[in-house]
Amino acid sequence: MKRILTSLTAFVMLFANIAVAKNQLLPLEAFASIPDVSHVTMSPNGKLIASLVRLNTDKQQGAIINILDIDTRESIFPVQTDNEKFVILSMSWASDDLLLVEAKFPAVRYGTPTTETRIITYSVSKKKSRIYSAVLVLKSLSGCRKFNPTLLITCLMMKNIYCLVSMA
Repeated sequence: MKRILTSLTAFVMLFANIAVAKNQLLPLEAFASIPDVSHVTMSPNGKLIASLVRLNTDKQQGAIINILDIDTRESIFPVQTDNEKFVILSMSWASDDLLLVEAKFPAVRYGTPTTETRIITYSVSKKKSRIYSAVLVLKSLSGCRKFNPTLLITCLMMKNIYCLVSMA
C-alpha cells in the first residue's frame, strides 16, 4: 500500500512539474502583491457587507472601503486612502449602522517617526465618518480622576463615545 501511495505521489509531482514547464512561470507579483479584496465583514443584521478593496489604476493607488447593501445592490465608498496618509488595519461592525475601522497613521514624537493607531467610525445612516485618537479620548475623559475600568466605561458612555474593550 505504501509503495502504491509513494508511486502515485511521485507521478503527480512529476506531472505537475511537466505542466509548469510547458506553461509560463507565475510572475513575482502573483505572490508579493496586496490582496484585491480583504477584511470582508457582514453587519449584525446581515444587510450590509463591508470590505477593503485595493485600488490600482492610473489615477488612484491605495485602498477604499466598500459597503454593499445586499437588498439594493448599491455600494458606497466612505473611506479612501493612498496608504501614505494612513493604512487600514482592520474593520468590524459595532452595530447595524456603525462600522469601526482601525487605521495606522504616521506621526512624529519628539523628532522620532512613529505610528499612531486610530479608530475611524462610519455611520451608514448619517453618511458621516469621524476619527478617534487616544488624545481625543483622553481629553474627553478629563473629568475622570483615576483609571478605573468601571469609571472609564461610565465616562465614555456619558460622553456618547463608543466603548471599545480589548483584553490582551
